[in-house]
Amino acid sequence: SKRTKKTGSTIYHDALEALLQGPAYDELSLGALTFINKNTKLLGLTVSTETAFVDLSEEFYQSGSNWTGGFEIACQQVIKTLQAVDPSIKRVVILVNGVELKNKI
Repeated sequence: SKRTKKTGSTIYHDALEALLQGPAYDELSLGALTFINKNTKLLGLTVSTETAFVDLSEEFYQSGSNWTGGFEIACQQVIKTLQAVDPSIKRVVILVNGVELKNKI
């Protein structure tokens, strides 16, 4: 499990901030990796009635650029992280600078 400074906001924020930080060195040595661009920032997060809206900075567009299908995997990492925190989340809408990704995931 990822140890990260708790912001006191919500478990959703804390989980996504930990994801955006990327794996710790010891996790990397065990084979963990992330497809999310390391400069990506969490701009906003709202969870409402089984749907999460995640707003990320434009650096997210560079996620997974060195891998075939890497961007889709980065999107799945965001989705699966939120669903692991709260299995009642059925839909995750990813936005970049407030604009919803279309036909990306």
